[in-house]
Amino acid sequence: MHDYRLAPDDAPPLVRSLARGWLWLGVAALIGSGLLAVLLVLSRTPGIQNVFPLRDFFRSALVVHVDLSVLIWFMAFASVLWTLAGNGALAALGRAALWLASAGTLLMTASPFFPDAHPLLNNYIPVLEQPVFFAGLGTAGLGFALAILRAPIDMFFDQVTVNDADPAKRSARLALLARFRDAVHGVADFSRIEG
Repeated sequence: MHDYRLAPDDAPPLVRSLARGWLWLGVAALIGSGLLAVLLVLSRTPGIQNVFPLRDFFRSALVVHVDLSVLIWFMAFASVLWTLAGNGALAALGRAALWLASAGTLLMTASPFFPDAHPLLNNYIPVLEQPVFFAGLGTAGLGFALAILRAPIDMFFDQVTVNDADPAKRSARLALLARFRDAVHGVADFSRIEG
């Protein structure tokens, strides 16, 4: 008999919770993509198309439809795997990554409904030339980047003894952690997130 559970039994509860969160983000992106597909059809249906007052709504919604169904879904599912590769440490970083990716996805989903959305269809991942879309894309990208970084950082703490008996190793490892902390605090203040 096959075991189809999302996380192994020995996975910490935080890892399971974060993995489920990433999976729900991917499913929500697919649902949003499907709803935009319905609006795409309606925006071209005679008699109903006049309800959509925004100029070029069809192409703008098509861009977001593709981005949700390809980019966000793929990155969310990859984040499930990266989360399962971690050990549950750095809970605030994991939660911040999920919240940032979710907020960015919501901004991207809302962007075709704002005026002056200019679709750029010259790429594998099309974009809207519009501030709301770019803010959402950047926010989601930051969330996914933090999710990617979390697993190697977890493994670092599992496999490396920072307070090594050798003073040179200890000093070098503490300096590395200080550089990482300074880089992270240059982007955001994660001390405000509970957990």
